[in-house]
Amino acid sequence: MNTLLQTASFLHAGSHIRHGGGRMGRHSHQFHELVVVQRGGQETLIQGDHLVAGEGDLLLYPAGEVHEEQQARQGILETDFIGFVCDAIPAGLPLKVNDAHGRIRVMAQWLRFERQSGGISSELQYPALLRAILAEYARLAESPGGSRLPERLRSYVESHIAEPLTLEALSRHLQLSRYHLVRKYRAMTGRTPMAEVARLRIERARDMVLTTSLPLKDIPAMTGLNDIYHMTRLFRRHLGVTPGSLRRRH
Repeated sequence: MNTLLQTASFLHAGSHIRHGGGRMGRHSHQFHELVVVQRGGQETLIQGDHLVAGEGDLLLYPAGEVHEEQQARQGILETDFIGFVCDAIPAGLPLKVNDAHGRIRVMAQWLRFERQSGGISSELQYPALLRAILAEYARLAESPGGSRLPERLRSYVESHIAEPLTLEALSRHLQLSRYHLVRKYRAMTGRTPMAEVARLRIERARDMVLTTSLPLKDIPAMTGLNDIYHMTRLFRRHLGVTPGSLRRRH
């Protein structure tokens, strides 16, 4: 990993926002690319693996590796991407990790902002930000189990989001006691498992409000929220807007 940090050179940074699905067919790059999922989810086929990435996940595409990308579900997908070159990607480095504490997500946004603003000071920051991002990626990759628990919980919740979900059900699926699940998940993400369930439900409901013409009263049952009144309270608390106002605004 030291070789990667010492020889990596920044090429570019940017972002993509996709609405209502989308697919990018088989392609490859002459440079390495790091993709940071800021919002939504996507699926990637690469090296014979099917990688499902959600908010907070990081994907690494080595130079020359053919891959396909598809938005994981209808809604909004927002990603940051960073292109760089280096002597070699270390063997065994995973192509997906979870940025449990959000450090790379913040640095990727910072790097993109500096790239867009330009200037001499920005040019000086690119190498430092790239090294910090790659160092954090390596740390996450080396953490035993560091990328698996949040991913497994999120995957389970997203596939059962309309069903009643309890801490007992989550602990059974993840094969951990309720106490150890709460303690470990909070240490890794700063949130409790049930707070993550609520966040994912609000995110799914928000995407459906923005990207479908479904009656608002039908969305709670499809996202595991009790009713329109419960959904409205959560929107006000977490998004600062009601579902109806959000749809009219956009």
